[in-house]
Amino acid sequence: MGAYKAAIVTQGGQNLIAQALAENKTLTFTSAKTSVHSYPVGTNITALTGLQDIVQSVQVSNSKVLNNTTVQISVRFDNDGVTQQYQINTIGVYAQPEGGEEILFAVIQAITPDEMPVQSDVSPSAFIYNIQFAVRNASQITLMINPAGVATLQDILDVRQEIIDIAIPEFEDYSFEGVKVPDTREAIANIKSETGLKAIFSNVKAALMGLVTIGEMRGLLVNHGLCTEPGKFFLDAAYGKYLTDQITQLNSDKQSNITGAASTITKNNLAANRVLISDQNGKLVASSITNIQLGYLNGITSNIQTQLNNLSTNNAKLRKYTSPMITLKNLNWITSYGGKKYATCGISESSLNGQIVSFYMEEFGNWQSSLNMMLDLRNGVLEIMCNDTSILHANNDTGAVSIVKITVWYHANN
Repeated sequence: MGAYKAAIVTQGGQNLIAQALAENKTLTFTSAKTSVHSYPVGTNITALTGLQDIVQSVQVSNSKVLNNTTVQISVRFDNDGVTQQYQINTIGVYAQPEGGEEILFAVIQAITPDEMPVQSDVSPSAFIYNIQFAVRNASQITLMINPAGVATLQDILDVRQEIIDIAIPEFEDYSFEGVKVPDTREAIANIKSETGLKAIFSNVKAALMGLVTIGEMRGLLVNHGLCTEPGKFFLDAAYGKYLTDQITQLNSDKQSNITGAASTITKNNLAANRVLISDQNGKLVASSITNIQLGYLNGITSNIQTQLNNLSTNNAKLRKYTSPMITLKNLNWITSYGGKKYATCGISESSLNGQIVSFYMEEFGNWQSSLNMMLDLRNGVLEIMCNDTSILHANNDTGAVSIVKITVWYHANN
């Protein structure tokens, strides 16, 4: 408990006492307020009309005249609703004359202030102060207080007697054979719905006895997982063992580690845009063949070796043609079948005067793997296909553009 200086009655409080004595009126103590403000030495406390930095305000719970020269009031401050701990540096007592307005009656300053803690349901705290004032002719003053929210001792005793007077019912003994046990769910529902202690107590034993009745428990057991309403039923012990056995079996059957062909790709990614093959150990790996190179096989309709063998019979007519450098961005790109872009490269069977048997292109300049560039022979005309022609125009100002050169093998007609 902190230490506080003697209460100082303000000028307004002194005037209020003089008025009560002169006019024979009742003096009512109304409230007390706490403040974190500390008034510096030399402050004229008697001139104050209100407190600075007020934190809490409570009703005065009691006031009385101790002797001819002393008046005492009692106030209680608790931490209900306090969200931040603070120091009670100053306490102000407020009073009200009969038919007048509330004024600051007296001020009490801390020497060692109390610390009001924050609200806690586990450990509620309160400070009770009995404050005394030196008042001339105090016995001639009639004191009153406002009805306070703080219960008096008599209030507590009255409530205690009401609790004692409640007739606690005697419950039936449900242990005898043949005695019907009340329905547990009905008893619990009654406990929830009732507000009177007697009605609640009358259902407690019925609820507890019903819960431990084997027949009642059996009606609430899960039957092999057939229930669909969460929280309504208990788990049958046999079915619980069945579930445990199933989990144990699953843990036993599962493969702890990947041991097959995919064991090489469980942690790290493979090289992008490569054809997947199996290595000498049968594991998945990325080959050196790119997806673009694989695309060169697009359009093959028969065995390539057979086609090459057939070419050997016409070796004399087999010719090779290599195009000049082709700047891709200069081609006339058109949206083709399948949503891709295509452009003719100026090479056709009619321009070669022979049947094209194979073709490929070499990449130069500002080449991008994302171009996904392919060659296709359609209706005797070589076409270049591309996913995104916007890339072809990159860095146009520097002259760094994508360039290809195409090599064609064909059978000359003469």
